[in-house]
Amino acid sequence: MCHCEPGGTLAVVTPAERLERTNFDTFWVPLDGRILDRDDLHVLGCDRAVPHVNICHRVRADVARVPALVDEAIAFMSPVCSRFFVTDTFERGALDRALRERGYVDATHADARIAAPTLEVAHPDDVDVRTVDTLEGIALHTRLMTRAFGTDDDPEIVEPERKLEQCTGEAPRTIRYIAHVDGEPVATSGLNWFPTLELALLWGGSTLREARGRGCYRAMVARRLADAAAMGARFVGLYAVSATSGPIVDALGFEKVGDAWFWRPEGAPGPRVD
Repeated sequence: MCHCEPGGTLAVVTPAERLERTNFDTFWVPLDGRILDRDDLHVLGCDRAVPHVNICHRVRADVARVPALVDEAIAFMSPVCSRFFVTDTFERGALDRALRERGYVDATHADARIAAPTLEVAHPDDVDVRTVDTLEGIALHTRLMTRAFGTDDDPEIVEPERKLEQCTGEAPRTIRYIAHVDGEPVATSGLNWFPTLELALLWGGSTLREARGRGCYRAMVARRLADAAAMGARFVGLYAVSATSGPIVDALGFEKVGDAWFWRPEGAPGPRVD
């Protein structure tokens, strides 16, 4: 839910707030997903135990109401898979306390980072980054990303036709990429386009273990910056996990504009971001 001035222009916001608002545009949510969107609460839910569609992005209320909203969000998500995404764009003390009381931990920290699409990123010439434009490519992208993140080797390919439709056409909202080295597909990434925000969001940067150190991540960042510029973006942003991709994008020139935390039940696996 983006707050706009009359005429459709985005109200003045900080870079961190602009990036956070990408979470409230749910064009990509699968058809079996649920969306709860209110000023005080924004939650995605799904009966499938998939973290990125069982996540709460907004809890905004007086301190006394926060625990009840947290309970409502947990009930909306899968009983075996739930996450809370918490940024530093508001006073979050009451939310942090409510989550801890319910057995959640802020196990993953991410940097909110922004760059201009004109940022120049050096990358090796022998990495061939290709966009996905076939159903076979959608399936390959999903399988590669799953392998690179070290989870199920045989993932379910959900709604491939709809994903392909979002990737193709005259004005795609999503672009999926596969990087090849020596002719072999070894890395994936994605970009979501938010025209109202004038921002392209980077996501899903992942490389198979055997291909790491070859510059695939940098090559995919460079390609996505170029595509964002062609779309007319003024900003390119991402949430970079501080322990992994954070130092890489910092070295590439992305400015840190805020902090974010992925809260999850203790013992649950971490999120997939860039």
